[in-house]
Amino acid sequence: MSRRHPSLIRVSAILVLLGAGVGAGVGANEARADEPLSQAGEGDTRAPRFASQLDTSWVLEDVIDAHGFRIERYGQRFEGLRVEGASAVVRARRDGVVDRVRTSSPVRAGTTIPSFVVRTPARDAIEAAIARTDVGFAIASIDASEPVLATASPFDDAPRLVLAHRVTVRSASRAEVASVLLEDGTLRVLRVEVLTHDARGLVYLRNSVSDDGMTTEVELPHQTDPGSLTNEAFTVRSCVVSAGGACTPTAHALPDMDGNFLLAPEPASFEDGFAEVMAFHHANLLADRLEADHGFRWSCPLGDDSMRIFPNFTDAPGRAYANAAFVPSTRDECGYLIFGQSGMQDFASDADVVYHELGHAVTDQLAHIVGFGVDSLGLHYDPLAVNEGTSDYWAATTQGDPHVGESLQGIDGLGRSAALRDLDGGLRCPDDLFGEGHFDGRIWAGTFWDLRTELGAEKVDALLFATVASLTTNPSLRAAGETAASTADGLAEMGTLTSADATRVREVLGARGLLDCQRITPLDDGEQRGAFSGLAILTGGLGNDVAPVHYSLEIPADARSATIEVTPGTLIGQYAVLARHGQPVGFRGPSIQRDQRDDVGHGGAVTYHGTDPAFVPCTTLYFAIESTDLDRGETIFLVQASVERSGDPSARCPDPVPDAGPPDATVPSDAFDVPDAGMGGGMTGGGCGCRVVTSTSEPRGLVGLAAIALALFARARRRRAPRRRGVHARRRRGGNVTAHTLAQAHGAYDRVHG
Repeated sequence: MSRRHPSLIRVSAILVLLGAGVGAGVGANEARADEPLSQAGEGDTRAPRFASQLDTSWVLEDVIDAHGFRIERYGQRFEGLRVEGASAVVRARRDGVVDRVRTSSPVRAGTTIPSFVVRTPARDAIEAAIARTDVGFAIASIDASEPVLATASPFDDAPRLVLAHRVTVRSASRAEVASVLLEDGTLRVLRVEVLTHDARGLVYLRNSVSDDGMTTEVELPHQTDPGSLTNEAFTVRSCVVSAGGACTPTAHALPDMDGNFLLAPEPASFEDGFAEVMAFHHANLLADRLEADHGFRWSCPLGDDSMRIFPNFTDAPGRAYANAAFVPSTRDECGYLIFGQSGMQDFASDADVVYHELGHAVTDQLAHIVGFGVDSLGLHYDPLAVNEGTSDYWAATTQGDPHVGESLQGIDGLGRSAALRDLDGGLRCPDDLFGEGHFDGRIWAGTFWDLRTELGAEKVDALLFATVASLTTNPSLRAAGETAASTADGLAEMGTLTSADATRVREVLGARGLLDCQRITPLDDGEQRGAFSGLAILTGGLGNDVAPVHYSLEIPADARSATIEVTPGTLIGQYAVLARHGQPVGFRGPSIQRDQRDDVGHGGAVTYHGTDPAFVPCTTLYFAIESTDLDRGETIFLVQASVERSGDPSARCPDPVPDAGPPDATVPSDAFDVPDAGMGGGMTGGGCGCRVVTSTSEPRGLVGLAAIALALFARARRRRAPRRRGVHARRRRGGNVTAHTLAQAHGAYDRVHG
């Protein structure tokens, strides 16, 4: 893969808002590459080859050559300002045929583009605005601001673009970085986006468990300084942290008299040189493979292409830090990896964690995939699931087995698997959706593992790499599945896959439910499902507290009543059931469309009868769960539905009339050409908060949910900064929304882009 003009690559923050509106999604059409070219964007030195598919507001930012495809990625500009949340991907095959064009933008018919004069806000005014905002940590520094155009609200029928200023804020600790979006003039806080994500690890050839505690002597690749773990790709130093959280890069891995780094592991030490050696070795192993197989090398838009890696990481002297992360590049600093010292082991000591975190850096550079999206059903975490699943697959395919993180088995207290996550289960969409990216990413990763088992690593690694490079920044699972199928067809046309391979790819994607994946899980009578509330900072604000996964229940002709029961899996959690018959609960403008709303408190049930507007026999009852106290923290809960029937044999339903179904059911989910489908995104390419999950499906029992939830809740309360009343307020209750990521809120997490 060749990459040009790295300075033009826009490296997103981990939680980038993609705006509210719906771009006019261009379908996967075909066109010849010799069509008239459009004008290159301002500042570009070369004309885009395939820009005839786009208007001149799109500016070429990157070109990727991946396994025969030429992929051009565009950002949108108005009056020279970047439009937050806008991305376009134009892909052509080797023969010059454009086989895929996708756009995602808040700019659509009816969008108001204001007149504006760009002025840099006064530094003291920015500092004062941010000082009133809870970003989850004590702010030590604020970077320069960047003017952008952003949507003021994600669900308005006619999106309103506003001039805004994006600034990066940092604590003394490298683990705490956030981006804040301020509206011009008022400096009202529109978004707070955390720029770190979490994971974990231990390194031998694989890890201490798989290798039975036996270390292996290996050659350390490509050293440019024989006295340190440094080469053109990576620089490895531990963090010696001060009381204020500041990190002083320090090498604990020092060579012996022969120049060798033959260090025994010291699992509980904050000065473990072995962890530095293993991070260096395994990062280089995967980097070499990516370059050999895909022509990929990580680069920083600021010009320093040697990625920094910090093992033995902690955010306070002597205090355990049970996470690992990839932190993406910002306007002022190149990205880096951190691996926490948990007090029992360093997270760089499991090769899978190193591969997973570096996999996030790959995804970030290829597609800048964000952590959430917004559509007509509300806010969801499908982009995070694609990102997490992709990193899990890179770890699995590099090791050659479907068990990711064997040394972390049982870390959540459940102990039902041989690893942190397994990719050889049969999870599918929508039946096994949980609403959280690390859980749901197993559907994506497991699909590619199935294909790898059948078609081989070489073919499927190429398929995944080209697929990810072809995604927009906020793909749903369905959009990602459609892109994978399209990519397989293109690879077959170019000879990388056979036509039989491409057919099998489509079959496996279909079997996993990824070609028609909707976030509405059907519940049979009496069936119970586990679910996640969503992140407080995102679902609690932008998503109006509605949990990501919705549900449906068929109401038969002889139904007397239907009961929905919500059982909490955490010490906190207050809930309400939003219900609607015949159509899903959804958003139009700022309003939630539903027939009725019933509070069920900290666990309870609501029963619908014939007098209730949501209860109509011979239709589908759609419902969603609202977390009414999400400002207190994220929760896990169980949902169960049941129907009471009369047994009347004469009860008959009329000839079926199809329910409306999800509004975007017939269009690619990254095209968003339905009138009320908004689109948003966050947690862009970068770290990860990889969920500690040891079963092959989401926990079904309350005990399992509570075990995870209690650990996560305890972590969230320890890490969360004191809340302050202010501008970053929730719409109904006025409480602040914490800026912590799921990784920070969940102690048993590993990183998405990490």
